Amino acid sequence: MSVNFSLFFGNQPTVLIYTRQQNEFPQKEEVQKVCQLYLKLLIVFIKIIKKEIPFDYNQFHSLANKLQIQEIITSIWNQQMIQKIISLQKSLLKISTFCNPNSKIQLVGSDYFINTIPKIFYLLLACIVDSSTSKLIIIKGQTIKNQLKLLKIQGKFNIPKLNHYTRKIQNYLLLICKEIKPQQFCINLEFNDEIFQPFTNIIMPQLHFKYSKKKITK
Repeated sequence: MSVNFSLFFGNQPTVLIYTRQQNEFPQKEEVQKVCQLYLKLLIVFIKIIKKEIPFDYNQFHSLANKLQIQEIITSIWNQQMIQKIISLQKSLLKISTFCNPNSKIQLVGSDYFINTIPKIFYLLLACIVDSSTSKLIIIKGQTIKNQLKLLKIQGKFNIPKLNHYTRKIQNYLLLICKEIKPQQFCINLEFNDEIFQPFTNIIMPQLHFKYSKKKITK
């Protein structure tokens, strides 16, 4: 569904919102791609089992992460997106399974709380952690009015891999993120003041996001 809006100012400010249905083919194509990905991964596992091909833990971990990330994306398609105040510490525990073998996540300071869309927040953290190549990921937060607004993630990251993820989920990220600055050794995240309002003061690298301030696509 495509949502467009116009703002009219005067004695009685008015917001005009109208919707229109988009062609369903792009979503069907995306579903087909997901099905193809699952089939390819299943074929890989079947070959490994039948032919007893040597398969180390790192390879298994990489394939498992792809499946888990795709499962989160698919669940976002099929569920209503609801904002909640969640714990950063609990969120990091939840996505710790995405860490590379012998790697860990360290949160500096006490726990933080953020008003966000949990599924999208978990998806963003999972993509970042899966793109890490370091043994230690250090996370620092900054709050404004008791709400987490800035997140600094330090380590070493595979930026091309992260770019691939962010391009794939860019429409979802616009709902919770105001700015993302990825570098090889540090990723800075700034979150929107209001969820579902990605239209004000957005500064995002075009390398990672293509967006319109007057249109949301679901």
